[in-house]
Amino acid sequence: MIYAVTISTKNRRTLSAPSRTVVLDALRHFHGRRYELIAACIMPDHVHFLWQPWPKDREATGEPVFWSLSELLASIKSFTVHEIDRLEHTKGSVWEKESFDRFIRSDHDLQEKFDYILRNPWDAKNRRTGRGLSLGLDSRR
Repeated sequence: MIYAVTISTKNRRTLSAPSRTVVLDALRHFHGRRYELIAACIMPDHVHFLWQPWPKDREATGEPVFWSLSELLASIKSFTVHEIDRLEHTKGSVWEKESFDRFIRSDHDLQEKFDYILRNPWDAKNRRTGRGLSLGLDSRR
C-alpha cells in the first residue's frame, strides 16, 4: 500500500533551509531499503510525502511482514529532531503527531496526491523565495 503522510512542526515552528534539507535527506536515507519514497515536499512548517513501505521480514508462512508506519516515522522523526536541534541550537520537540491523509486506492489517487505534493511550494507562493523543497522519485512517471 502507498500512503500519503503529512507532518507539521510543533506550534507551526519555521524550519531553516538547512533543517529542511535534513528532513529531505532523512526521507531519502531509507528510500530503497525500508520503503519507496515516491514524492516529498518539505515546507517551512510541514512535510508531505508519499511512500510505500517495504517488507522487513517474513512470517513462518512465508507472508511478508512490512515496516509499520509508526516504525518508519519514529526513526525519521527521532533522527531529524536531533539534527534540527543541533543545527538550530534548540532543544525539544520539533514535530506534531503525523496524519495519514489516506492510503492511495487507485492510480488517480496517486496522481492527484503526487501532483499536490510537487506543486505545494508553488501554490504556497514560495517559489521565488526557495522556501519549499519538492522531490518526485516515482520512476513510473
